[in-house]
Amino acid sequence: MTSIWLRPEGRQEQQLQALIDRLAEEHGTVAFAPHLTVCGVPGDLGVLDAAAAYVRECGLLPIRVAKTAVTGARQPMPRPAPRTRLPS
Repeated sequence: MTSIWLRPEGRQEQQLQALIDRLAEEHGTVAFAPHLTVCGVPGDLGVLDAAAAYVRECGLLPIRVAKTAVTGARQPMPRPAPRTRLPS
């Protein structure tokens, strides 16, 4: 599954990233890049290229289109500890 994100830039990105980093530290979780997930796209990635080309060429939306990749975003879930039976 591939996702389409909207991401802030410049000062807005820096401010949001600082907030996310602080909250992740406070709550013992993983920080992430500030974004809004628009949708997920299963299957043919050519659909994303076509959508990006349309947005880039139509000029109706005030956004910059770029294809990026993020690695390491998914952390493996810890395995639960095995259950032991207590003697009756």
